[in-house]
Amino acid sequence: MLFFIKVIVLGTATFMNTPQIRDAQFQQHQHYDDEISLVDLAKTLIKRRWWVIGTGFVVVALALAFALANRTGPAYNYISIYELAEKNSAEKLETTSSVLEKINSMHWPSYRRNYVQEKGLKGFGELPFTFEVTNPSGTNLILLKSVVLETEKDEAKQLHQALLNEVTADQDAAFKRETTKLTKQITLIKSLLEDLAKNSNQSTAQEQQIATQTQRLFELEDALIELKEGKLIQLSAQDERAKLKKLSGSLVLALGIVLGGILGIMAAFFAEFASQVRQSLKEEAE
Repeated sequence: MLFFIKVIVLGTATFMNTPQIRDAQFQQHQHYDDEISLVDLAKTLIKRRWWVIGTGFVVVALALAFALANRTGPAYNYISIYELAEKNSAEKLETTSSVLEKINSMHWPSYRRNYVQEKGLKGFGELPFTFEVTNPSGTNLILLKSVVLETEKDEAKQLHQALLNEVTADQDAAFKRETTKLTKQITLIKSLLEDLAKNSNQSTAQEQQIATQTQRLFELEDALIELKEGKLIQLSAQDERAKLKKLSGSLVLALGIVLGGILGIMAAFFAEFASQVRQSLKEEAE
């Protein structure tokens, strides 16, 4: 009887120790080993707290240094407006595209190059202002725009004034040429009409010529009256809407704090990982 019971017990133990049971036990054990314990994570952070504090302090210090070195306030658009000279309401003395091309390809590059040389800058990327010139559709205006800090608004004013001096000189010269041309033509026609009027025996052809030249005189005088000089409407006026030119110091510092915390935690876990690897290698060596 005892023998029979012993056999049953041994058989049951053999059945319980099948490969399938062993695999299930191994997988369960491995599952427990792979679980992440919040307690272990907290213990690691406490154990390696100086890594968290040190790394975070270094990152925040670097962010603070960067913020202090790049302190900027809000930047503003500074806008100048110039009205181009006109022959009449439908025709300009100089086309808008020609004016814009001169500014973009001649006047602005020249000013920018001289400014960089005078200020001893390393390149155009260090300019304290931006520049853009546009022509609002359907208008006779050109707009000069610069984005600059309020503390450096004089830089934008000097830039706009210098470029507008060039534009004004071109526009004045075109206005003078057109005025001189019309004045000469008017003087010539008046002289011709005086000569025709001196002839007391005027033929039909002469009368027709007088009528034609008189009509031409009226047209030239009207053209002279319609001539309109270019003029400055607004010089470097500040747009009330501010825009951010660079990252503000407070934003840089806030980003530094967040990044410092993240990198500090990563450094703590890496230090713990490295310590366990060293310990494992030491045990294997022994």
